[in-house]
Amino acid sequence: LNCGFKNEVRARYCSNCGRQIAHSVAPSAAPGSRTRQFADIAHPINADCRDRIEKAVLAAFHEERERSTQPGYVCRYDEFETSR
Repeated sequence: LNCGFKNEVRARYCSNCGRQIAHSVAPSAAPGSRTRQFADIAHPINADCRDRIEKAVLAAFHEERERSTQPGYVCRYDEFETSR
């Protein structure tokens, strides 16, 4: 049993609850077949990336909020509403 936290692949203990992680050995692939490995190909989402995204979103929000106080303001985001 573990807490369900997503740990590093080679971790021996859970980074969240500290319990030892039971690793299962993958079955051998059939001769001539290829095993699959999945990885991020664009970039990892880490703390620095999240901070940059948060700053960009908040800056855009504050700019739009300031624009909304100007006379003649027309919301640029009305076009994104979905039809039902």
